[in-house]
Amino acid sequence: MPDRPRQAQRTTMARAGLIARAFLAVCLPGDRTDPLAQADHEDELVRNDQLRGSPEDRRQRAREETRDRVRARISRFRCDLGFSFVILATAVLLAVGLVHGLGTKPSPAVGRVLAGASLFAFAWATLGRLGWAGKSWSGITVVERLDEVVFRALYWVGTLLGAVALL
Repeated sequence: MPDRPRQAQRTTMARAGLIARAFLAVCLPGDRTDPLAQADHEDELVRNDQLRGSPEDRRQRAREETRDRVRARISRFRCDLGFSFVILATAVLLAVGLVHGLGTKPSPAVGRVLAGASLFAFAWATLGRLGWAGKSWSGITVVERLDEVVFRALYWVGTLLGAVALL
């Protein structure tokens, strides 16, 4: 077999560490993207024979381009996450205001209708999300993996709350 690097097989702990670093890069101020960009660049070298065999200056340019893409993706993800939080917070505040303003909670029947509408909204968001996220060709960048983890966690919580409301 030719002298080709074997596919980088990160352990579960290493993958979790990358996700944690990506989470910190999103949540904390400052630029914490270098380790994330390095991981994405190493993955690209494993997959891309042409880049791996190119001169060092070309690989360095590719490393810098990867770093710039990771920075842009982290920035975009941070903005999207913050905007989503603001939208959800205003919805919760409006709901609290309406219930407090009316002085009564919705009847169980109305609660069920609202819960069903909530589940419908989750399903609609899920179908819409299939085309929303900006993806790389590989679909396995650190930011894309973080996006997937966050989406699943939030979706789980939303589904749990909707199901409890229906019971």
